Amino acid sequence: MSNHSFSATRTTAAVTVGDTGGAGDYLERVVVTTLIGTADLTISDGSGTVVCVIPGASAAGVVAEVGVLANGGAFVVNLHATDVGAVTCIGRFL
Repeated sequence: MSNHSFSATRTTAAVTVGDTGGAGDYLERVVVTTLIGTADLTISDGSGTVVCVIPGASAAGVVAEVGVLANGGAFVVNLHATDVGAVTCIGRFL
């Protein structure tokens, strides 16, 4: 397993998970340590399929179990945060 963690700013759009990411990456879970604003946090794979949604207005400290392989390319995170914090993706990433 490898972790990919990045700082979440007020708007974090299309952040690739892993150094380069790619098809076959495995996303086990997501840990969010920032307050999520009015928009959802979404993670999609390279084919554009949304594999994880954490609803807007969620409190910090959310853990989402995902357990999915990426198809067509790297996982991508989109987030609208109301505070500074971090998003940590746990799994196997290129």
